[in-house]
Amino acid sequence: MILRILLHSWKKFRSILLLLATASVLFYYTFENEIEHLNSFAYTDSLPLIQSSVLHGAAGDGSAATAGLSEVSKELTDKSSLSEKNKYFPILLENSNEALEYQLEEYDSKEPFHWFHPFYEKKTIVPYKQVSSQYPTLNSISSIHSNALIKEELLYHWTTRIKRITEYRHLDLQTNLSILSTDSFLQLNESLAIIKPSISTFDDPMDQRLWSSEILGSLVSVLNGKEEKNSALLKLTTEISDMLLRSYDTPNYLPQIPFYWKTTIQNRYAFQKTETSMLATNILEFLQLSHITNNIQLDSVISQTLKTISNSAHLFDIDYLFPAFVDASGCRPLSDEKIAKGEHLRGSNVLKSMQHGKYIQCSIKETLLPPHKMEDNLISLDTTELYLTILKAYHLNNGNLYDKKGAGTSVTKSLLHAIKMINDTMLFRPWLPTDSQQLLLPTSTKTRIHFDVLEDKNEVFIGKEYKVTSEGAKVSSLLTIAGVLFNDTSLINQGKAVAYGYYELFKLLNQIPDSVVLDKSIPDYSTFDARKKIDLIKHTHYKSTNMQHGVKVTENTKEKPKHYTNTDAHAIIPNIEDVNEEQLCWKSHTWPFYVNHMTVSTKPPFELIESLIYLYKVTEDYQWKLIGEDLMHSIEWAQLSVLDTGRLIRLFYALFEDHINIDKFVINSHYHFINRYFEISPTSKQVYQTFSDLI
Repeated sequence: MILRILLHSWKKFRSILLLLATASVLFYYTFENEIEHLNSFAYTDSLPLIQSSVLHGAAGDGSAATAGLSEVSKELTDKSSLSEKNKYFPILLENSNEALEYQLEEYDSKEPFHWFHPFYEKKTIVPYKQVSSQYPTLNSISSIHSNALIKEELLYHWTTRIKRITEYRHLDLQTNLSILSTDSFLQLNESLAIIKPSISTFDDPMDQRLWSSEILGSLVSVLNGKEEKNSALLKLTTEISDMLLRSYDTPNYLPQIPFYWKTTIQNRYAFQKTETSMLATNILEFLQLSHITNNIQLDSVISQTLKTISNSAHLFDIDYLFPAFVDASGCRPLSDEKIAKGEHLRGSNVLKSMQHGKYIQCSIKETLLPPHKMEDNLISLDTTELYLTILKAYHLNNGNLYDKKGAGTSVTKSLLHAIKMINDTMLFRPWLPTDSQQLLLPTSTKTRIHFDVLEDKNEVFIGKEYKVTSEGAKVSSLLTIAGVLFNDTSLINQGKAVAYGYYELFKLLNQIPDSVVLDKSIPDYSTFDARKKIDLIKHTHYKSTNMQHGVKVTENTKEKPKHYTNTDAHAIIPNIEDVNEEQLCWKSHTWPFYVNHMTVSTKPPFELIESLIYLYKVTEDYQWKLIGEDLMHSIEWAQLSVLDTGRLIRLFYALFEDHINIDKFVINSHYHFINRYFEISPTSKQVYQTFSDLI
């Protein structure tokens, strides 16, 4: 009896054991398949790659993982297999030149646009159109001057240039839309019926200019609240904005600039070397379109871009200011040592990626990263475009930059700090053969940082190059607008001084050069003195610099407080052998002796003219119109392209037409005028920040 019970129990146990073994095998293979399935979709969910060797208890030296990656990397050198792998793993490119290697001129994508962002920022609780009575106004024009003759002259220049066009259909989209934008601003409607048939359909063969805000800005300025009358233009605008949104389809949602879309390699990071001035590309246009279409994804990319910029405020040498180039990819590749320790398995923000024909593991950061392989960080004057665009976005959105209550960082406060830093670190008094006491000019700077062990702080040396570019005139617009919107009249005065500085250059050189290297004003020599300059050259004045090396800043010292020291970092070091001491001039250059180097002008002074608009509308001082008239009469109109003619006409017309209220428009980076909509709400209690809030 006992034997029979034992035999029966053994048979049951054996059946259960067999069932468990079968279930274990099935579970094993199911689990393996699930791992492969998760890995295949890692690029969309930002999941780390799961290594089987680690899960199975293999040795933790990372050798197996490294070998696996090496084998697979052979497939990444062939473009056809790379295209397939790119569906699952994003590719990390250093710059746009690398992107060109994967460009296909005949590529014709018919894939529908897909919404890609996993987050959608809701509209601010206060409707964007409503502002309180406390919101500042830029426009201070109280008396109207007709300036009829000047406006007639401008219209003559425009109609003369348009009459030279024989066939609009032979013009590219960019030029046609620029004509529409100018005619719309001048309230001329003749070109709409002629141009509309050739631009009303979007037939894919857009070239690489599509990434810029020029085309989209033209369309948005033409719409300007008239979308119900221009449904075809609105449709085209929406299609182009949808295409541009694809450039933001990156792991950290920052745009690829320039955006090369004719390629099968579409799953990409933003470039490791991105021009800082381009980071805010399309923000004004997207913001206006979000107002018109209520497309929440447009708000989403604007909000994420601004948030990333604000989060990066303390990661570079000068707080709140960024160098000419930044790493916008957000990818910080993990070292072999960290991968061997399995760090790529522990964080959900690690993404398996491709670079230079190999697999890498990227730790995704929600910030900009410092540029690679740069000893001195150059802050060029064209970076002003970033801060000016964000400032205009603040005005276009009626004092809203998607700041959230209780958030650790504030986009608006970061902007205010950046403007103060530009005012404090990037201006100088030039040494010119004129009374330069009231003149200021902006300069590019170089920075170098080292850790001071004794003082337990980071020492940041800011070296002024005294190199002035035409783009730097935007600093005048930046300071003038900020001075009004954030209640600091001293900045308006600084904006005036910068505009005076550029106009003085124009009078002295008969142009505003693309770039010019000058000297800073010397104590006791407010007016340029040639013999004193020769003495400075002989005594190595230009070679002196405090941009010395020190103790390297490490991860442990990055959070230490910073101390800023202004110094010289002359872009050009003159040699006495190049000087004709008798005639007090350069031996081999035709430019004046007070100029150390110069690149002649290749374009009209758009940036200075824009600053004159703001200065006149804010101060109602007629001298800014007189300066504008002087500039207008110096231009060789017959030599200009349609695009440049349109830009100048729009800018000059805004300056001389007093009925144009600068509070009702925002000027984008290509000088299209975008309507600003606002309603004064008596019940609104919104409080707007000022510079005093930073104290």
